[in-house]
Amino acid sequence: MNNNKKLGFSMIEILIALGIFAVISVVSLDLFISSVRATNKVRVINEVKQNGESMMSVLDVLIRNSGKIDSFSGGVCSIPPPADTNCTEIKFSNDLGIPWSVIWTKNAGLTQNGRIEIKDENNQIFVLSNTNPLSGIDVASTSCTDCGFTKLAKSNNNAPDIIKVKLVLQQGRMSPTRQDFQANIVFERTISLRATL
Repeated sequence: MNNNKKLGFSMIEILIALGIFAVISVVSLDLFISSVRATNKVRVINEVKQNGESMMSVLDVLIRNSGKIDSFSGGVCSIPPPADTNCTEIKFSNDLGIPWSVIWTKNAGLTQNGRIEIKDENNQIFVLSNTNPLSGIDVASTSCTDCGFTKLAKSNNNAPDIIKVKLVLQQGRMSPTRQDFQANIVFERTISLRATL
């Protein structure tokens, strides 16, 4: 009887097992990284969409319930000092003649988000967009040439004013620059004022 049995694995069997383990590890790591990136992208897009829908809903209600458009201005807005030099302001009046404004501050600097603000009759400013440069939204103007507020032509003199709002919302300016942390969503609405004065 021969008691000379081999115990253990040969070097070739160990190398093959290590190779299989390495391939499985690389594939698993790649799947994990891909799922984390996809989760980040979905989360960022959902945050921007939620902020944008909330902002657009408030704008929709405020503009729709205005009586008339008093003026459009681009360039210098009547924000309390210091005056913003890169903004658009639309002044409205409601049915009682009380003035209010929508202000879109564009390209507010390298670290500040572009934003949408409401100014009431007492010149108090209410920011509609989340202005946190890291986790907020940037109401961008650089990625969209036809964005902003546009007064559309009336069908007749008795028709109410109509405003077209087109804005591009992006992740905050200080957010990570990796592709999975970026969102670029266009919001567009046409809003008819209810009353004519």
